[in-house]
Amino acid sequence: ALLLTACALLFAATLPLRSQDTVKIMPLGDSITELDWQGGYRSYLYKLLSDSGFAFDYVGRKTSNHNDGSIGFAFPQRYWDHEGYSGRAIYPMWLDSVGRALNANPPQLIILMLGTNDVSNGTRSAVQIRNYMSQFLDSIWTFNPSIRVVISNLPRIVSGSLFSQAKLDTILE
Repeated sequence: ALLLTACALLFAATLPLRSQDTVKIMPLGDSITELDWQGGYRSYLYKLLSDSGFAFDYVGRKTSNHNDGSIGFAFPQRYWDHEGYSGRAIYPMWLDSVGRALNANPPQLIILMLGTNDVSNGTRSAVQIRNYMSQFLDSIWTFNPSIRVVISNLPRIVSGSLFSQAKLDTILE
């Protein structure tokens, strides 16, 4: 999560905006995006961007914070917006609904943490998952080709799941 946060901070710095503009960031993905604890990143990204003086706003149709209170700083409610859904897979759920999310709250930057459920259900090959992700990204850029996307890697340590290093490496090729 820290690497994703650092990459998002660096990427946000490259957005061609005036310093007074507010960057609209859409945290989008599965439960890791929705549940901002035990590996979630939204509150930590908020702190990093705020402490660095960035003007930003999270956008999304959901507003929730499942923080366990142990992060050591305030995470204001106005930054709780997101598009994280527990159990959400790239296909078919996100491929069918990404347009509605983008229409409701058009972002300039998407932080994408998606694919964990596709891998862990064990019914799709790595090539299928990679192809679904490609279709998903195409649907974002068909909506608006100027949206920037930061894609997180999948968690590598998941006990009791069907994750394998070989499958993850194939997806990331």
